[in-house]
Amino acid sequence: MSLCINPRCTQPDNPDSVLFCQSCGSEMLLQGRYRVLRLLGEGGFGMTYEVIGVRSSIPKVLKVLTNNTPKAVELFQQEAQVLSQLEHPGIPKVERDGYFVYLPRNSQEPIHCLVMEKIVGMDLEKYMLNREMRSIEPTLAIDWLKEIVIILDKVHSQNFFHRDIKPSNIMLRSSGELALIDFGTARQVTKTVVNQQGGVTGIISAGFTPQEQIYNNAVPQSDFFALGRTFVYLLTGKHPIDQEIYDSFNDEVKWRQHAPQMSPKIADLIDVMMSHKANQRPANAKVILSMLAEIERELYSPKYVSQPKSTHNNIPETLVNITNKENNQPQTSSIVYAAIWKRIFAGIIDLIICFCCGGLTGVIVFPIFGFILWNMRLLPSSTTGIAYSASGSFNFFLGAGFFLGVLIFSWLYYSLTESSKKQATFGQRIFKIIITDLNQKNIFFWHATAKFIVSVIITILIMSFSQSLFIFGILIYFGTASFNKKKRTLHDIITGTMVINKPN
Repeated sequence: MSLCINPRCTQPDNPDSVLFCQSCGSEMLLQGRYRVLRLLGEGGFGMTYEVIGVRSSIPKVLKVLTNNTPKAVELFQQEAQVLSQLEHPGIPKVERDGYFVYLPRNSQEPIHCLVMEKIVGMDLEKYMLNREMRSIEPTLAIDWLKEIVIILDKVHSQNFFHRDIKPSNIMLRSSGELALIDFGTARQVTKTVVNQQGGVTGIISAGFTPQEQIYNNAVPQSDFFALGRTFVYLLTGKHPIDQEIYDSFNDEVKWRQHAPQMSPKIADLIDVMMSHKANQRPANAKVILSMLAEIERELYSPKYVSQPKSTHNNIPETLVNITNKENNQPQTSSIVYAAIWKRIFAGIIDLIICFCCGGLTGVIVFPIFGFILWNMRLLPSSTTGIAYSASGSFNFFLGAGFFLGVLIFSWLYYSLTESSKKQATFGQRIFKIIITDLNQKNIFFWHATAKFIVSVIITILIMSFSQSLFIFGILIYFGTASFNKKKRTLHDIITGTMVINKPN
């Protein structure tokens, strides 16, 4: 039997011998050489069929776009263009004329079609489900990681990046080889993208998409993040945003304990690939392949003893050097937790900066703005039951401006500096201390904001105490650092941060 792909056909089943549908009259022999055999699947944007070339008798896959919105058509045509340019065993092959437009009988709405190589096997999501979510073996993980990175090296070398790597987009052939599919979201690398100027269309797969891509600033290194998350899924049998392994507050996937059989060196590499910031990930696929080769030699060759030992959390030294070079980070793993006196003096310097800069800005901007609104009668003429004259109101806005200026400036000052590459405020830089999360990684902006808010709340609570309780509150606030190994104060414990000496 042959199928008619006219979506309005009421009886799509037809004998193999007919050239036109017996129900709707649409052409059955697509492009004069493809006959549709059966429906393979369907989704929100299209349907997938198995077709056969009447001249070659080779089964292939036909993707049919059912969503004809301009954006959907653009992505569909983009996939055809990309696949026709990429020739690799791990990428479905598409002939140059594999994309075509089909017009059913009595219809003015074209159907966009793409014929590609049929990959016999199943995607890794279905594979894991069939395994009852049992994690894959470490040796297989290394082989698969290398295989996909080689494919990505080919994709990136042709100035494309995928943007939607996840288990369901990786096929395991019946031969045991992997293939990367669904290039409808792929994008060509341009100078604009490299410089991250202007938005790139957002493609989001929950748990696998990095932050920069969510905010429409995807880059080739975004593929490494998604690949790292994919291997977390394969090695743990858990989705990257599964509550059992995902720390939503710190935006961290704490997966290692669920994959104890995995080599720490490979685990470190995967963590580097999943770094929050794109410039903290490997620069390109060749870097990852180089690191994998080095790790394999160290793991499997007893003679590999003359090579440099790991110097950073078991990550090979080469990887540390490359990663740190891009981030201007120090290249050592020695950790010394910052002394309280350093934090206090650094805090005094930062407070002076915030009070001077924030207060000055506030007393200039807010009073003028507020006084204008007051004169325009857009603000009430009294506050807390007290009527103000023009001068009295200005004094009120002056005080309010100073307070708001200090508060807003302090928030931006701490959040921006502590989440920056320097990982420290100006005061902290003087005393050579930095802010990290519990994994010694950069904290992101909203994490730094949460830390600031908690600090403000604790400060307000302490200041509201009586004189004797105030001293007691100060002792508790800083005294907590004396009772834990990492010298974390109260707000560090609450927000999951720590302060360490900047490595040399």
